[in-house]
Amino acid sequence: MLKKNLIGLMALALCAGLSLTACGDDDTNDSNNTNNQADTGTEDAGTEDGGDMDADDGGDMDADQGCTSDDDCADGEVCDTNTGMCVAGATGCDLTGDDRPARCDQGFDDTEFGPGSLVTSFQVAGRSVGGQTDPECCFDYTPDDGNDGPDNALGATLLDFGQLESINQSLTDSIADGSLILIFEHDGLTDLSAGEEYAANFWLGEDAGDGTYLIDPASIDQGTFPQARVPNATINGDQFSAGPGVVQLSIDLLGTPLSLRISNAQLEATIDDTDLSDGVTMTDGKLGGVVKVSDILDGLNGFASTCTCMGLEGDDLISYDPSDIAGTATCNAGAPEGDACEQAGEGTCGTIASNCDTLVGVLPFLADIDTDGDGSADAVSIGAKFETTGATFSGIATAE
Repeated sequence: MLKKNLIGLMALALCAGLSLTACGDDDTNDSNNTNNQADTGTEDAGTEDGGDMDADDGGDMDADQGCTSDDDCADGEVCDTNTGMCVAGATGCDLTGDDRPARCDQGFDDTEFGPGSLVTSFQVAGRSVGGQTDPECCFDYTPDDGNDGPDNALGATLLDFGQLESINQSLTDSIADGSLILIFEHDGLTDLSAGEEYAANFWLGEDAGDGTYLIDPASIDQGTFPQARVPNATINGDQFSAGPGVVQLSIDLLGTPLSLRISNAQLEATIDDTDLSDGVTMTDGKLGGVVKVSDILDGLNGFASTCTCMGLEGDDLISYDPSDIAGTATCNAGAPEGDACEQAGEGTCGTIASNCDTLVGVLPFLADIDTDGDGSADAVSIGAKFETTGATFSGIATAE
């Protein structure tokens, strides 16, 4: 059976990019400062407005040849013709020329911030009686599989292993005591009735003590541009929606980044306000996306490369064939037991090392979404619920 701290780590890795929250475990002290790159504003290839995954998502790439052009890659990726591999393209403030957002070079006083929504509740969605995902959450990425209802493999897994309640309680406690302040900015929204398109920015915040909030520098890309941003946001009547989009994230675990990529990120909620003077209150919010198993393994390899206690010396902790992860994923036999990392003061490294074999044996089978149309599930769906109250921004907090 998976250990509790590994389940907590998996939950942290999968939901932090969407929520910008520390989806921590009661038995760990891992901190999480998200570091998500913004989306460029285009939808995922092969998706409908409702977020349904299509067989062509990710391009029509020959498995033997690899990619030959950017057209072979998923939205947000470009083709490295030297290796035949699709890699993440430049986004946010990494863009140049006319594509670079103006906010990347602005200070707070130079930026016109949109109204804010302070998250007052955030919960990883579970599964209702009968084995079906909670009917209110979140998104159906597989409309043609004959199984009606939203997809949320993360919530189902946490529920199966008895960890959903403790993780959600941790989130509730963090929001209540102010150690977790998450604010959505409605960037470009000027009128609730206009139906205009804008972007939903995600910020970590600090209470300014006067009813307003400061932006945590950890959630800034450059200038006043956010590291997490979902495009295509609109309000139709009292219904808010945003996405789909691609979110690049880098979760900070005890000072070391764990990089992941979330595709088809989407939000929906009901607006409970009549004007924007005090921000935007949202109820019945839901949030979802999918994470490829290969991206999770690559993220863990990147994290493990910083663990001096493992002595990998440039080798990967986990090796695998992308075309057959379930059949080929193996852990580096030279990696030490977790105790060595614990003794070296690298507890999170020890958690990964101790559970590596279990992780590579189980993770591929948690996948429930086929993103490349080859008939095999290669990504894990995630979903969460949220509520907000209105908020306004008054500055940027001092970096610690």
